[in-house]
Amino acid sequence: MNGKAILASLLTIGVAATMLGVGTFAYFSDTETSSGNTLQAGTLDLRVNGLDDPLPILVTLADMKPCDWKYATITLHVYDNPADVWIMFKDVVSSEGVDTEPELADPSNGIEEIADYITVDVKIGDTVIIAPEEDVKLSELEDEVIELGEFAASNDYTLTLSFHLQGEVTNWAQGDVATFSIVFGAEQVH
Repeated sequence: MNGKAILASLLTIGVAATMLGVGTFAYFSDTETSSGNTLQAGTLDLRVNGLDDPLPILVTLADMKPCDWKYATITLHVYDNPADVWIMFKDVVSSEGVDTEPELADPSNGIEEIADYITVDVKIGDTVIIAPEEDVKLSELEDEVIELGEFAASNDYTLTLSFHLQGEVTNWAQGDVATFSIVFGAEQVH
């Protein structure tokens, strides 16, 4: 055999071996596709007595006398996700209201602020947040965040606020008025 014949034979054997190798090294394969996947942000909605903003007046306590205790009960509900819930008293203002003859005759009239003589207690369900013995004044709570705790989603929680006009108040407070706003807040639990 001459060199060309040997080269041609080797080339033929090489091509045949390559063809056999391609067939020998083939693999089965499969792919799957999941379409339409989505991510959506969660929601959180705190409602007070079943309402969103603007809320009606929740606390109207009239004819308070020294040593009186009066209560306001409010229902809080968090929708969709658990949340840490808080309240804050804002815009606490004492004013003279109605002037009576005994009030005008009292030497402390116009000097004292009634919000400094109203203590506030806070309870969520059976859990006391601010106890009566803490003697916390309405004026001291202004702009302070009062943590009520973690609320589970879709449960009602009863918030009880009690207000006590202290016994040392004299005639200077007759007809005086304390006004305030209550801000309610909820932050989703992480």
